Amino acid sequence: MAVCASFDEFLPLLVSALEKASEGRSAALLSLLRRRVGFSLTAEQTASIVDKIRGLPKNPPIAFIIALESSFGMDGRVLAAVGRQLTLEFKRSSGLLTLGPEALGSKAGLSDWIRHSMGNVQRSSVEHVRAVFISLLSLAERDYFPELLLSFLRSTLPISGGKKASEGVAIERQLVRTVGKLVQGKTIKTGQIRSMMAIVSAIEDALEIERASRKKAENQLTESRDLTRELDERIRSLADGTRQREQRIQELEVEIDGLHQAVKLGEERAIELDNHWRVVVTQEVAGERHRLRRQLDHELQEAILAINRENPNTEMAAQRLGRALKILQEAKMP
Repeated sequence: MAVCASFDEFLPLLVSALEKASEGRSAALLSLLRRRVGFSLTAEQTASIVDKIRGLPKNPPIAFIIALESSFGMDGRVLAAVGRQLTLEFKRSSGLLTLGPEALGSKAGLSDWIRHSMGNVQRSSVEHVRAVFISLLSLAERDYFPELLLSFLRSTLPISGGKKASEGVAIERQLVRTVGKLVQGKTIKTGQIRSMMAIVSAIEDALEIERASRKKAENQLTESRDLTRELDERIRSLADGTRQREQRIQELEVEIDGLHQAVKLGEERAIELDNHWRVVVTQEVAGERHRLRRQLDHELQEAILAINRENPNTEMAAQRLGRALKILQEAKMP
């Protein structure tokens, strides 16, 4: 089958397929939308196709089927662009877009939305159930998506008066496809949903064990991280202590170098003082000797004169010699 290179080539095929779909024959339209094309739809073209699909009979629910298939990736096909637009309309219809950021970003908030949206499910139309389901598919990337989908499944059972199914988890992609088929008919196929829930319930125990194991592993990981954090803090503390000690050692080394310099300067100063005082003492000793010599010379001269006279004055000579001896004694000279 040739690929349509432009919207002009695609349009006549679309008109023909829409006519058949208006008569209840939707296979041609779905087949056309699933084909790869060589062009991209404009916003105007997409809106026009969506308007025409909205006017088709509700059985089969073509809009729902297109939105459902587009959620699994239909790049390069008209169905992808049309499906995105229809999905947006389903999300408006289901009330998902009215949720606040906090509710839209949490499992609890979304679970409450499902319960509220499907709470009066006996009076809900099948179209509303489909809108909620398509809205849920936009959340498929979230880890807790299977639990949201399971909550949706449980909520559909009261439409036909069925009993509430047991708890369940983990819905795979094929289950999503299957659920889509179960809610695209004229009525919700409660019996088949209940059978599917029984299968899902059988998986629950094993997954509960897996969840517990994962929780245990997460706790162990948390403990390991806490221990690692504690060890890191201790290592940092030891490193800080080591850095402080190294810094103190460097400070002490600087102080020791300063003391060495001070001692060296002290020694040099002591040598200078020693030399200075040696000179001073030498000069003083020399001066004292000169003074003593003069005093001694004077006393000795006087003693000699007292003896060498015509009438020697021995008494005077003895006095002069006594003074000379006293001078020597006072000077502590030998």
